Amino acid sequence: MSGVAATVRTPFVKRWALVILSAGGLAALSWLVVTPGHGFDFYAYWAVDLADPYATASGFGAFYYPPPFAWLAAPLSLVPFEAGYWAWTGLGLIALVWLTRRWALAWLVFPPVISELYHGNVHLFIAVGIVVGFRFASAWALVALVKVTSGVVGLWPLVRRDWHAVGVILATVALVTATTVLISPRLWVEWVQQLLVRAAEPNLWGAEIGIPLLIRLPAAVALTVWGAHTGRRWVLAPAVALSMPSLWVHSLAILASLPRLLEPWPADTKGADQSRASG
Repeated sequence: MSGVAATVRTPFVKRWALVILSAGGLAALSWLVVTPGHGFDFYAYWAVDLADPYATASGFGAFYYPPPFAWLAAPLSLVPFEAGYWAWTGLGLIALVWLTRRWALAWLVFPPVISELYHGNVHLFIAVGIVVGFRFASAWALVALVKVTSGVVGLWPLVRRDWHAVGVILATVALVTATTVLISPRLWVEWVQQLLVRAAEPNLWGAEIGIPLLIRLPAAVALTVWGAHTGRRWVLAPAVALSMPSLWVHSLAILASLPRLLEPWPADTKGADQSRASG
């Protein structure tokens, strides 16, 4: 009888947890709307100038992303900042709903998610890219072209010997990189120079989680390799979060990909069979 009672209670508890957390999410969303100072990160995308995107080496308005993302972000300046920020936030909310479905409001209680929307970064879109990459490997290439170290996702098909996916990732990265190099090779040089300046800075920002990338990146690689060997797709969420060039609180919004990654997936027969054969 106790087992039956527990089975009956589980949906009841989940339903009320959803209601209570969603109410908290609505409160968090209200806070987002009325709190000034939003869009700290989004401003760097909105203000990027293709003539000199890396003019600001660090701090407010600094653009740390590779040249392909500069080309993607440049049209944002065609609209006023506030309009651009709220449109960006709307897209972030759509991404969150797609990732978490009816639990989307509840996820707003998770501080990294509401912080992500407040600052207007790209972590929720990276979370979408992680999930979509299992269907379309080019999405993983785009993830790597936004935040280079998040390219650890490419280890998944490599370990599982999914050579088609590996080829798609490499071809996409090569095509986008070659195109932007042909258009403006100077931007790539300036981007590398700006990264060197950034690497020499002390950790001045209180919101940054002070674990050096030299520690986090090997951990992310190890997690990804283990997840690929064992077929645990959900591992990519913490692995990619750990791989961020700078780990901020809102970087952990990438964990919103967990609900999708934990869902049952069609068998990855090619990679699984080859992994078993090699084992």
